[in-house]
Amino acid sequence: MSDPAARIRNWHTFQHYKYGSPKWIKLHKILLDNPDFHALSGDDAKALIYLWLIASERDGDLPPLEVLSFRLRTSKDNLATILKSLEDNGFVENSSAALEQLYSDSRDSLEQSRVEQSREPICSERAVYVYPEPFEIVWAIHHRGSKKKALDAYRKAVSNGTSHEEVMGALKAYTKTLRDGFLGVHLFRWFNEERWQEQDNVWRDNPNGVPLPGGGFYVGG
Repeated sequence: MSDPAARIRNWHTFQHYKYGSPKWIKLHKILLDNPDFHALSGDDAKALIYLWLIASERDGDLPPLEVLSFRLRTSKDNLATILKSLEDNGFVENSSAALEQLYSDSRDSLEQSRVEQSREPICSERAVYVYPEPFEIVWAIHHRGSKKKALDAYRKAVSNGTSHEEVMGALKAYTKTLRDGFLGVHLFRWFNEERWQEQDNVWRDNPNGVPLPGGGFYVGG
């Protein structure tokens, strides 16, 4: 069974040609006094003229709505609004059935797509890297730079004999000497340069720090 086609109403009353697909169509003067035509919006009246031209290729029938949407250079939703207006005003017939068929096909296609997607294997979510708890404590003290690089540098320091407690103490002392405008070096650099072994590491990075007797620094408020 063929899809229902929208059609220009009373086509043969106002349009009749010896040969199909004429190069021109008739535009009757009675439109000037047709209240239904004057009730149309400017866009709908313009679309009606285009529909008459297109229907002349098919003896009054309009093409499938997907084709019609393309030829009018408009969306299917906008075309549906235009056709409803024209049918309500008596210029087009059978558009409701054609639109229902169009949207029914669209719903079937969407449902089929959903069924096919449900058959596809579900990909697992992207794995989330879990950092070791001791390092998370270190990172919470001074979270600057690349976390992954910092973890690698931390592991290297610990594997070379530096204790976690030594790192914690030195890093806390380092962060206490930082002040506004200077956030400190990236953590992985702090590890790579073995800053926990340097008494002057803050002074080198932050010249506003004031050295104290016996080591350490005071930063004025």
